[in-house]
Amino acid sequence: MDICPNCTNKLTRKDASYCCYCGQSTCNFNQSFKKVLVRSTYEIFDIDGRVATTLKKLLFSPAFLSIEYSIGKIKSYSPPLRMYLVSSLILFITIELFQSTPNQTFDQVGIFLVPKGILEQLSRIMFVMLPIYACILQFFHQDKRYIYNLIFSLHIHSLSNLLLTSALIAQSLATHDLIIVLASIFLIIYLLVYIIIAMKKFFGKSWMITTVNFLGVYAIYLSSLVFVLEIVLKTKQ
Repeated sequence: MDICPNCTNKLTRKDASYCCYCGQSTCNFNQSFKKVLVRSTYEIFDIDGRVATTLKKLLFSPAFLSIEYSIGKIKSYSPPLRMYLVSSLILFITIELFQSTPNQTFDQVGIFLVPKGILEQLSRIMFVMLPIYACILQFFHQDKRYIYNLIFSLHIHSLSNLLLTSALIAQSLATHDLIIVLASIFLIIYLLVYIIIAMKKFFGKSWMITTVNFLGVYAIYLSSLVFVLEIVLKTKQ
């Protein structure tokens, strides 16, 4: 395809994935379903060298991606919003696979009991909590622009999604309750330590101030989450 079908401008390269004038994908749908599906999956999940690098840094290098984005190094990594959406999709598919209904009051996912109606709204709840978390960070770190706190929020929530997915899978595969408990405790501790280190690196405060801010941020965040959950439950009654 040499011409963009949307704006009719000539493409700069024959193998270009997007038009440099209007941004539309150059994907040609006049081909087999298999080829279109592979191409679409590639674009949606960002399947290239970036995704492996991004996942590695997200999982094992606290705040690295947020710092890179804040200084303008964005080309080498998957976009934060895409990472969040993909990690959320993986989490919700996992929840759907392992969800059960032990009674009329609760739904169960793994070892977690969740009030009925929450799981149905979980994607919306977490999407609302993203900017709330960034606002709380902004309150404690007013020297950072809100957009950078939002990027940090996207990365932290993406990591949380991946760890929760891992916990649910581990619980389904484990053959002993002790293994389930130990795996859950390890992932919780890993997440908490990761967040503290990430806040230390990203905001550049002392360890004491970082710890105090961490406690303040999550006290407000958890209170906000409880408030949102109560609203959801009331609307379901």
